[in-house]
Amino acid sequence: MKESPRFLKREHPNLERNKQIFILPKCAIEQCYPDHDSWQRTQEKTKTMSGGDKVKLAKNVGEKIAQWESETYLKIVFNALQKCWELAF
Repeated sequence: MKESPRFLKREHPNLERNKQIFILPKCAIEQCYPDHDSWQRTQEKTKTMSGGDKVKLAKNVGEKIAQWESETYLKIVFNALQKCWELAF
C-alpha cells in the first residue's frame, strides 16, 4: 500500500521540519518530464504503464535530457538530490 504525502507529513513531522521530504507536484514523475520527444505522460497514461515501460521511458529521458531541463522540469528531484549531497558531508 502506498502512503500518501499527507500521511507521511502527519506521522513523521520531523521529515518536513528537517526539510527531508520532497513531494512531486503531480501524481507521477512521468507527468513532470518536459514535453520533449513525447516524454511527458498524462495521469491516465501513467496509470496504464507497466513498470518496464516506466523504466524504459526514464532511461530514455535520462540519456537525452539537458541539464537545464532537468533542473527546471524536475526541480523537486533536483532539490532532493542537492539535499542528499548536502547531508552526505
